[in-house]
Amino acid sequence: MSIGITVFSCAKDESVEPGTTVKKEIIRPSGVISPERAAVLNDEWTKTRVSAINKARTEPDNRSDWWSLEDMRNYLDYAENQATELGYQVDGVRVYYAAYPENDLSENAGNSTIFMMPTGDSLTNKNVEFLRPDNPGSGYIPGVDGLNRGTGVIPPGAGYPN
Repeated sequence: MSIGITVFSCAKDESVEPGTTVKKEIIRPSGVISPERAAVLNDEWTKTRVSAINKARTEPDNRSDWWSLEDMRNYLDYAENQATELGYQVDGVRVYYAAYPENDLSENAGNSTIFMMPTGDSLTNKNVEFLRPDNPGSGYIPGVDGLNRGTGVIPPGAGYPN
């Protein structure tokens, strides 16, 4: 099934005359899921993982993180710029599950988190050693910062759709 969406923008673009409406094609990415599918996946995670996590902790753990669109767009631009300066081209983002150490000096001590790291390819050496056949997707880009410190849901143990 294909969905066509037309977006009109008045964003500043030097190649477009001021006041002109710009038409941008919106393409549905692979992997898009419905809210119903999201609920099924979240429920399965809850059934198969929450009791083990609760056994390991004395309080409910963080179940999600949130970033503003502005932060996400700024991060992608920032990471692409860093990568280019280091001789790489960003082609994706890998998301990692993680946890803050119990002795972390922030209010997040002990809580789960996620962070994102850009992936890509060397602009000078295609198929360098960090692109392994057992590593699906593109490889790690040395020296490029990741994104963490999204905002967790309150209460921390609340699952989807909070």
